[in-house]
Amino acid sequence: MRRLEAKRADCAPIAGKSRFNRLELSRPEPTKYLKISHDGTAIEILLVDLFVEAHRQAPRQIVLDLDATDDPLHGHQEGRFFHGYYDTYCYLSLYVTCGRHLLAAKLRRSNIDGAAGAEVELERIVERIRASWPSVGILVRADSGFAHESLMAWCEAHGVDLVLGLAGNKRLAQEIEWHMARAEAESQRTGEPLQGLPTHDTQELEPPSSRHRQGRMDTRRGQSRFIVTMASGCPSQLAFREAHARLEAAARR
Repeated sequence: MRRLEAKRADCAPIAGKSRFNRLELSRPEPTKYLKISHDGTAIEILLVDLFVEAHRQAPRQIVLDLDATDDPLHGHQEGRFFHGYYDTYCYLSLYVTCGRHLLAAKLRRSNIDGAAGAEVELERIVERIRASWPSVGILVRADSGFAHESLMAWCEAHGVDLVLGLAGNKRLAQEIEWHMARAEAESQRTGEPLQGLPTHDTQELEPPSSRHRQGRMDTRRGQSRFIVTMASGCPSQLAFREAHARLEAAARR
């Protein structure tokens, strides 16, 4: 990778791989042997600022996707661990995206929970976005690995809507057992598969919560999937339907 020229007049040329390595090993203040320094906070903020600058006007609602994925290792890199789910030695990176825009990328060891640090990143990103777009609606979307009480409580406290996958269990399966049997009987009667028949259950919490559990059934596969949703205001129904569809597509893969 050679050095790239910057397109903006107020930017220095983009560095090559050797300079990136020196940047990774640098300190906040340059030293005799480490002459390159960096401002980590400014780098994190830059991704969000570029996202905001890419819009001519504030959108009505945005969807933030959280994802933890493997970064396979092929040597004895520092901090390497074997991850049982991915069946390899890897890092477990955390990404926050909005459409095609990358808002955060954290390289992490893989001996941690996949959702570790998600609240910290969301808090930083949401605060920065709302500083420019105070009235924008924000919907967080993620798979069941992020369905933690702490993350849901943070979203609830900060007026952030969410759609999260929810790991199934015997109790949840029992809650939709009657609906699943009815759907299968209807499917056999008509000869057509039934898919996406929802059942809703409001979670009774103290204090009262706006969270809802939802089970969705697919008679073609004999499967049921669950999600938890929360709407603090008047979110776009299209965004919620799209979020449901993407989570279900990911569950089927």
